[in-house]
Amino acid sequence: MRQAIYDKLKEAARQKQLITYKELAAVVGLDWNKDYGRCRQIFSILRAICTAEVEQGQPMLSAIVVRQDTGMPGSGFFALARELGRYQGGADYSFWIAEREAVIEGVR
Repeated sequence: MRQAIYDKLKEAARQKQLITYKELAAVVGLDWNKDYGRCRQIFSILRAICTAEVEQGQPMLSAIVVRQDTGMPGSGFFALARELGRYQGGADYSFWIAEREAVIEGVR
């Protein structure tokens, strides 16, 4: 599951696209509306992916994953960014835009 999500994130970043949590769930065969409890596994996987990326000096790959209703990442993204020392708080939108652009520009 983790590899499939990682690959989809990389593909979306290369195409300079955002992806919703719902779309990401579908990549691994989960229905966001019916399997929400299981979909929470995606948050854990995104956490692991971002932690590994930041440890390698890369931006948080999940910056391209957004909520369908707001078009921005969920609160967990910002909490993890603070935990990883990437963000001190205060300007969520500005931080997210910068991190998102860093992902898109630096995708390998």
